[in-house]
Amino acid sequence: MKNVFYVLLLLNFLGYSQITSIPDSEFEQALIDLNIDSDGIINGQVLTSDIENVEDLNLALNSGSYAITDLTGLQDFAQLKNLRIDNLYLSNNDLSLDLTANTMLESLIMLGGDDAFTHDIEIIDLSENPNISLIQTTGIWSLKQLNLKTGTTDVSNLDINISIAPNNLQGDSHENLNDSQFCIKVSDEAAATAGTGVYSSWNITAINNPYLFSETCALNTIEFNQELVSIYPNPANDILNIEAKNVKFTSIKVFSFQGQLVKVFNNLDMKTLDVSDLKKGLYYIALKSDRGDMIKKFIKE
Repeated sequence: MKNVFYVLLLLNFLGYSQITSIPDSEFEQALIDLNIDSDGIINGQVLTSDIENVEDLNLALNSGSYAITDLTGLQDFAQLKNLRIDNLYLSNNDLSLDLTANTMLESLIMLGGDDAFTHDIEIIDLSENPNISLIQTTGIWSLKQLNLKTGTTDVSNLDINISIAPNNLQGDSHENLNDSQFCIKVSDEAAATAGTGVYSSWNITAINNPYLFSETCALNTIEFNQELVSIYPNPANDILNIEAKNVKFTSIKVFSFQGQLVKVFNNLDMKTLDVSDLKKGLYYIALKSDRGDMIKKFIKE
């Protein structure tokens, strides 16, 4: 009789245990390999008690064997502080990685390789993560936006290391780079651009792509403006011409392929830019205007 009582008690406990859905079998396999999923079988779920106190989650371990497309369930890692993800291929329609539910998150590391499809992500949302202090991404070719806008006072003491393309990208592979402007969404665009207030403690390294701060990161406006402005000839020797339709520029800057600022044009009414002093190579020209912000790529011969 006593054994029957304990069996019923166990069944009752299991019946009322909170369950978190893990629909992606590769994600669940990773949790099993990390000894987080206690039942050790692929069944599309995990006990919430198995994951709610996990502070470190490294999905790069044995990353060659995982092909995660859905991180549903990650929202229940309530105490998660450090997250690393390699080889993530999101299947949701907006191609966004939403980490806002992981409010304790302190560091995010996402590393890719030479594969242009590694990390098929356009937006990383960390707008509700007040403890975030480190963001490091490499090889996310499609990345367009990093959302850090809290709506009040943004986080301080933040290190951001962004590399849109792999560091070893060489030669003709440059043509595969994303031409879209990389945007960091913030609560105070002017202060972030000037590096004042909380943004004075931000340390940003942007490799292979320049970036801009914006309170909206209106990608549709940026894409629309790409059609309003053209540059030629490309490749260019000494002169780069800008043809703009009803656009007034407020800033014209040239960045190297490594993301370093190499030239600023103060005469914003110029239609012909002297680039004769630039070394041969790939460059980005970042244009701010009354119609929005945009980036163009050109080659100096």
